[in-house]
Amino acid sequence: LGLCEASACIVSGSLDGTLKLWDVDSMTQRAVLAPPVASDDGEPSTAHPPGVRCLRVCDGGLAIAGCLDSNVYVWDLEARVCVAMLTGHARPVSS
Repeated sequence: LGLCEASACIVSGSLDGTLKLWDVDSMTQRAVLAPPVASDDGEPSTAHPPGVRCLRVCDGGLAIAGCLDSNVYVWDLEARVCVAMLTGHARPVSS
């Protein structure tokens, strides 16, 4: 879990691979974000997204999620898009 003061939202991550944005004032869901999933050839796939194992919300409206697919996803919470996928871990990212 994390709090994004810039967007006034709570960010949660789930084993279903999504991040959810929750409005701080109304406590209602604003958005569901799912990362792009690459197939073995590096092209986008329709496979189930990787589970979120750890999450950090940073100043400036970024969220960083470590996932079970051994990747780290960087999100722009204002634009609601994944801006980077960091690869290189051999095992799931846990912190």
